[in-house]
Amino acid sequence: HDETREKALKKLVTSLKEYQIAGVPTNIDFLIRCAEHEGFQKAGAVNTGFLDDYMDDVMPGMSEDGVVSETVPAPPMAMAIGAFASLLQLDGRMGVKDLEAERRRRQSPWNSLSGSWAIGGNSRRELKLADGTSALCTSYRDGSYDIQVGAECEDEKENPPVTFHINGTMSSNQMEVVVNHSHRIFLTTAMQEKDGMFQVCMWPKSPELLNTGSYFWEVSVENPLLPSSMLHSSTASSGQGIVKAPMPGKISRINFGVGDTVEEGEVLLLMEAMKMEHTVLSPISGVVQSVSYQVNDVVADGAVLAMVESVDEVEPEAI
Repeated sequence: HDETREKALKKLVTSLKEYQIAGVPTNIDFLIRCAEHEGFQKAGAVNTGFLDDYMDDVMPGMSEDGVVSETVPAPPMAMAIGAFASLLQLDGRMGVKDLEAERRRRQSPWNSLSGSWAIGGNSRRELKLADGTSALCTSYRDGSYDIQVGAECEDEKENPPVTFHINGTMSSNQMEVVVNHSHRIFLTTAMQEKDGMFQVCMWPKSPELLNTGSYFWEVSVENPLLPSSMLHSSTASSGQGIVKAPMPGKISRINFGVGDTVEEGEVLLLMEAMKMEHTVLSPISGVVQSVSYQVNDVVADGAVLAMVESVDEVEPEAI
C-alpha cells in the first residue's frame, strides 16, 4: 500500500522483481505484466473480466487450452554470461577470485586453471543452449573468453551472431563479470546441473539493467563433457522411463509397486520438501520395473526413484 494507487503499484512491481526463486516455475512474470498493464493501472477499471479482456497481453503465447506455446528468450548478453558461468564450472574456477594466485597454489601446469591452448591459436569450445542457440567460446590466458552467441537458423542475415568479451568470478550465489572490457555487472546467481544441463538463474543488480526490465535471466547449457546419450535421459532409448527426485526430500507415499501398470502422467509417489508436498509423475505409460526407496526414506536431488518399462517393451503374458 501507499499514498496513491500509482505509488502502490510501483512498489508492488518493484517487490515482485526482487523475488529470487529458482528451480521451480513461478507466476512472477505474469503478475508483473498484470500490474504494469494499462487496464490495471487505471483506478476503478479492474473487474472480474480483466483476464478475459487482456489475456493476450498478460500471457503472450498462451493458447486457448492453457498451454504456453512460446517463451521469451534471454537476451544475447544474458546467454553469453550464462555460458561463461558454465565455463567457470567446467574449468574448476567456482569461488576463485585471484586466478594467478590460485594457479601458483596448485603448481601443476596441467591443472584446469593454467589456461587452455591449441596449436596455432587459442582454444575454442562450442556450447549448446537448451533453446538451440550455440555459444562459440574462445579462451584467453587471463581467464577471459570471447563468447559468440548465435541461433542455429537460416535467418543469420537478420539475426547475426553477437560476440561478447567476458571475464569475471563466481561464488556459490554471487557473480561479478566485466563485459567488453568496460561494462561491470553484479548478479545474484543460482546454478545446478540436472539431466546433463547447467541451469543458470541470474538476477542482475545493476540499476541500468533493472531500469530496462532485465530483472531475471535463466539460461540452460548442455554439459559438453557428457556423452549425448546421457542428455535429456528421463526416457531412455530402451523404452525405460527413469523417474528422478526433483529436489531433496522425504518419500511420503508410494502409489505403485513393482509390476503395477501405470499411465503417463499418473502420480507414482509423493515427496515432502520445504514443508510442502510434491507429486512425482510417471514420464511414460508402462509397467513399474523397480522402486528404489520406501516411505519415509530421505533422498537427494536427482536420485533415481523408480523405473517404468514402456508397454511396447514388455512381453505379453502367455495365455
